[in-house]
Amino acid sequence: MPVTYKCWEILKNRIIEFKPEFVLGIGVGIGINRVKIEMIGLNYKHSKIPDKEGTIFSMEKINESQDLSYETQIDVLAFVDSLRKKGIPAEISLNAGTYVCNYVYYNCLQYFLDKDAKTLFIHIPASPKEAIESNLNVATFPTSLIANEIFNTLNKTQALSKPL
Repeated sequence: MPVTYKCWEILKNRIIEFKPEFVLGIGVGIGINRVKIEMIGLNYKHSKIPDKEGTIFSMEKINESQDLSYETQIDVLAFVDSLRKKGIPAEISLNAGTYVCNYVYYNCLQYFLDKDAKTLFIHIPASPKEAIESNLNVATFPTSLIANEIFNTLNKTQALSKPL
């Protein structure tokens, strides 16, 4: 997905088209040193840097008529424990920030409130390749290893999920 505030409309159209039971969002958190399982989407958009189209927001609500936050239906503690047991440094993050990732996550959580579907957002460290190509001196982790363990853990979703 493009890193723009318009990406929610793109994702929503795909959700309507495909009617998935689960939507997983993954974003790269430059500078983080572990996988962050996002528990809550906040009803705020605030950006220190513009998105890829130059859009910037300063402490605006995403939707004035909706709740301040929504929580994922996935048992994030069990998810984190499962990743740690596989050697993936992971932690619970109480919210996905206020940039594009949170914007998409909040909207997705709100969209699924009355539907039989779930969503989760995960921030991952930059890959070694991204750090090298961007000439960044940041913590990295191999994306393929993270992806494999995330998907293995998701295969156990029934055991990790709270009831709808």
